[in-house]
Amino acid sequence: DNIADEAVLADYLLFRLNRLDGVDYCSVLGIDAPTDDIGELLQKLGRKIGALRRGGELDLDKATQHFLRAFRTGRFGRLCLDDLDPQSVAAHFQRSAEDLPLSRSQQAKARRAAHRQRAMDRARSRNQD
Repeated sequence: DNIADEAVLADYLLFRLNRLDGVDYCSVLGIDAPTDDIGELLQKLGRKIGALRRGGELDLDKATQHFLRAFRTGRFGRLCLDDLDPQSVAAHFQRSAEDLPLSRSQQAKARRAAHRQRAMDRARSRNQD
């Protein structure tokens, strides 16, 4: 929230939602049809939720916050707004796993597993003789 203005975030969210298949933000927000115009969406949403300032003027900031909150609370479903391909995701997790040192408990667990494996190998070799 501190990096970009909420209006910019809402506009980007609308752009990404329109590009995703199977996301029906219209029914979640209670508006009649999808749109590419964030201003139009916020006006419809503001009227729908009763976001009014003094004098009956629409409070588009409140409508923006409502739209962003609906996304953040998962009302549109579990979505990732980033462009991800399977290869880059696999490469990221592979690098992460290689870069992280093992904790003490993980080191102890690895030692126990290696000890068990050596014991199993010795038992197999005795049974084969």
